Formats: sequence, C-alpha cells, structure tokens
Amino acid sequence: MEGALFDTPVGSVLETLSRNRKSGRLVVDGGRSLSKVTAHYNEGQIIRIDVDRRDPRLLLGYMLSQTGAISRDELKLGLKAHKKDLRRLGDVLVASGNIDAADVQAMVDLQAREALYPLFEWKEGRFKFDPLQTPAEGNITPIKGDDVLLEGYKRLDEWPLIRARVNNYRVVFRAVQSVSRNERSQSDDLTSSEARVLGLVDASRNVNELVDRCGIGEFETCKAIASLLTRGYIKAVSVKGVVKDPRGHQHDGGFKLAGRIAWNVMLAGLVVAGIWLQPGDFKKWRDEATVLANTDDLRLKRHVLHRVRASAALYRASQGRYPKSLTILSNSEFGRAMKPLEDALKHLEYVSIGTDFSLRWKDEVPNG
Repeated sequence: MEGALFDTPVGSVLETLSRNRKSGRLVVDGGRSLSKVTAHYNEGQIIRIDVDRRDPRLLLGYMLSQTGAISRDELKLGLKAHKKDLRRLGDVLVASGNIDAADVQAMVDLQAREALYPLFEWKEGRFKFDPLQTPAEGNITPIKGDDVLLEGYKRLDEWPLIRARVNNYRVVFRAVQSVSRNERSQSDDLTSSEARVLGLVDASRNVNELVDRCGIGEFETCKAIASLLTRGYIKAVSVKGVVKDPRGHQHDGGFKLAGRIAWNVMLAGLVVAGIWLQPGDFKKWRDEATVLANTDDLRLKRHVLHRVRASAALYRASQGRYPKSLTILSNSEFGRAMKPLEDALKHLEYVSIGTDFSLRWKDEVPNG
C-alpha cells in the first residue's frame, strides 16, 4: 500500500489501517521541506512514532527541562549517561530518581502526538505501508485509530480559526490588570489548558516560550491563547524579534519565491542592526522623506519595516486580522512606534487581505 498524499490524504490512509486492524509500519515522507514520520501499528493501534529531522524543540530532554520536570543540570547528566551506555534518555532519567516514569511517559506521548497530528495538513509527499507479522516495540500509550481520526480532523477544522488570532509566535502577552488572581482561580469557565496558559503569561514570554513551558503541545497552547484573547483575559504588548508566522515565512504575501528569498536575506541583519535605533534618529529624515525612500542606507529601511511589521502583528493579535491600511494601523494603539516615521510611511506600499499582507518600498521591484 503506497501512494501520493495529493491523491490520498493522510486521514484516509490512517482510517484504512484502523478499520482493517493492520499491523506494520507506515512511512509518511513530506520531502525536503518536511520531515519523514514513521507510525508503527499493532492491530490498528499506533504504538510508536519515529521522526527523521525532529524539531529540536520536540526532543524529549528539551521538553522535560522547559516544563520544569527536570533541571538543566539533571538533563546534562542524563545526556552524558545516555551517550555513554546508549540507554534511552527517559530510562536514564527515571533510573536517576529525578523524575517519575509516568511523567516521562506523558511527555513521550505528547512528543508522538506533536509529530502525528500535523500530518493531516500535509498536501505533498508520499506514504508507504509495509505489513509486518511482528510489530515493533511500542514506546507510547497505544492510540486507537478512531481517536487519531477524531483528533486529527478536529485540529484540521480548528487551526484556521486559531491562527486568525495567533499567527505570530513572537508576540508577547500580558494578563489584563482588571482580572485579579482571585477571579481567575474562582472562574469555572476556564479550561485546564486556559488556566495553565494564563498562569504563565507574564509580559515577557512569547508564544514559542509559552508552548515550551505549558507542556500541552502547540495546538492546545495556541487554542488557549486565542480563547483568552477573545475573552479579554490577556492582551498583546510587544513582539520579540523579526515578525514570522508559525511556519517561519516572512509576511510578504505579494512576493514570488525569488523575491521572498532576496527580501529575507536583506532582513537577516535586522535584529543585530535595526532594532536599537531610537525614534530620534529619524528626525533628520522628517524633511527629507524622498531621500529616505531612495537612500541606500538599508539599516534605516530595515528599521522602518521592522516597526511596521511589529505593529501589524500586535494589531492582528488583538483584532484577529491585519489593518486595512497603514493609516488605520498608525492611528491605533498599536501604532505608537510608527509615529516618528510618518513621512517615511508615505513611501511604503502596503496591501492587506486580512490573513496576510505585502509590505515594501514603492521604489523597489521584487524579483521573480
């Protein structure tokens, strides 16, 4: 059994294996841009997930240390012993007495789900199932086929709504001051995930850091953030670093691939060069807007673009969509950082479709 994901989505493949109570190995290869995920089956249940090129943030040791289940020093000692005798890291940590086996198993199960459910979104790549009489050794709590399908399709339906509010993983939130700690603890309308996320929102952690610290996975964390935003429990206050969406692409929706590559290369020095520039540095340009639009001083241009992108990200986190124009953005509470740049903004071309936007200097023509 094999084929292309374009013709046969992952959900259909998993449904067939579950319904027929198959035992064997399913390999889903997303190609160069994605990873290769192997799901091991035993009578229709998934008992193990292996991943090639696993995201470092989804390594077991990293996940355990970020959630506070173990300390960094305990992780270092565990990794040292793991490399020495090749025992599984989880077994080493349990043997050391620093963590319970149940806690390790819970994180291994989460690690498997974080690799499995994104497969439902894959549109490219191939799959192949090899039946085996003797299944591989399981390392996760078996997942029933029906449960996989229910959760997978649920996420597929809900992700677009969640990403309408949480599309930039570098946004930082703070709890709204009017919501007291006592009110939060007594509120019976918060789910356990929402309560967990709210307890970690501290005006310094961005979305990536909240996902790492919560220990409930990307989907559940972002779903909780979106709900807390909608209900007024938290508010976006800043953006750490270059504005990116969950998949790591710059928001430049109007550019073709070659133009995106060139644009991102130009922006690569933004953090180390542009973000320290103060509003006062732009005073000399206020009467020379034309000079700014045509200048070769990329440092200034990068800083202007960074301020606009960061402001737009905060606007979307609050409103659920990007502003229709730079004027609307500049006049909003999220456009304060753009006020010193009013003359420069005249030379920017901004187009929004709500879920994405294109931003560039009017005198620059993208490649492609």
